[in-house]
Amino acid sequence: MAEHQKILNYVNFGFTPFSKRQCIGRIILLWILCGIVYLISKRNLFWIISLGMIVLTETAFFLSLILKKSSGKTARFLSDGVFMCTVAVLLVFASYLISTTNTTDHWLLLIILFSLLLVWMIFVLLLVRRNIKADKYNGEQNNTVSIWPFVFGAFGILAARILLQGQSEDTALTIVAVLLMLLSCIFSIGIHFLLKAILIKRYGLDDSPNE
Repeated sequence: MAEHQKILNYVNFGFTPFSKRQCIGRIILLWILCGIVYLISKRNLFWIISLGMIVLTETAFFLSLILKKSSGKTARFLSDGVFMCTVAVLLVFASYLISTTNTTDHWLLLIILFSLLLVWMIFVLLLVRRNIKADKYNGEQNNTVSIWPFVFGAFGILAARILLQGQSEDTALTIVAVLLMLLSCIFSIGIHFLLKAILIKRYGLDDSPNE
């Protein structure tokens, strides 16, 4: 019973009602972000297919939430989680493209950056799990995660510097790539919203926005 209450506290922590208008805004923003990433890319088939699949899939997802007239907690958490994780992926793409502006494609670097993002997201979920057990979502603000995105972002750019050593480098581009990787880590914290949606279904919690 105590565990169930801790999970319920976590699910309800910081909850705000689902907004269809926000979904429309997110669709527009994702199209803009994909367009920007495409413009700074090499504009080859890989980027056309990758970005096209992302923006079309996400558009279909958010439209389905709107058309189903979703209003429960699950819809809200899926909306937040999917949007934030998608933005995180696009920011990793952008960071990679900025890092390789003056070089040829370096796919190993892209794999490393995404691997770091995946490790970071797993770390976030483990931290959330620990906080749930410690009942840190009982109404008090929790800021435990704050410094770690900078650590993972720094590791990503360190990998870029090692792999691209000896290549043409511009300080301004490096700074931009660092900031984009840090933003990616920050946005990817939204993975915990997907965890909330999973917990609602797994434990049969009330999906009503008023609960």
